[in-house]
Amino acid sequence: MMRYAIEVEYGLTDKIDFAYYLNLACPDGQDLQYAGSRFRFRGRLAEAGELPVDLDWYSEVEWWSSKFSDDQVELEFMTTRQKDIGKWRFIVNAPNIYKLVVGANRKKVFEIGWRGEVSYQASERTRLGLQVYGSPGKVNDVTPVGYQQHYVVPTLHTVLFDTLRASLGLGFGLTQGSDLFFLKANFHFGGDIKERVYD
Repeated sequence: MMRYAIEVEYGLTDKIDFAYYLNLACPDGQDLQYAGSRFRFRGRLAEAGELPVDLDWYSEVEWWSSKFSDDQVELEFMTTRQKDIGKWRFIVNAPNIYKLVVGANRKKVFEIGWRGEVSYQASERTRLGLQVYGSPGKVNDVTPVGYQQHYVVPTLHTVLFDTLRASLGLGFGLTQGSDLFFLKANFHFGGDIKERVYD
């Protein structure tokens, strides 16, 4: 299956923005079709450099069509810490908290996960990164380690044509429960490469 997302973002204040994602999917042998929607708020607690570590927050509501998931509505909240040291950037997105509110698994307690990245500013337009993703599962029913999903993703962040920001990576699963590999490709129009919270 090929999945696509189109994002429209709007700055509500100088520290808070809102985004709507249109999720589309193309199952094998079928036409492109609507898969769901996502509504996201993101903000920073202080301007970059004001605190020893930059602090952000991220929240979203995700709705999936019943054709693609038995769990239709999920809530997510995440905090982000970022520190730049010279050309190096360190980002930790944790805890990443998920809670299903509509669907087959709505009675289960929330899941937790984490994301992180170490990257290096190789040139004015290019940053090389190594991202990691993981989740132990439900907080009261931790998945055995071999069946948890953990990934490592070598990533290239760059700017094309002055206004098109691109983030490209090839992810590799680290456990039996992970996908073997996946291709990541995000494109953003406008702004510069210095994203505080990566996708």
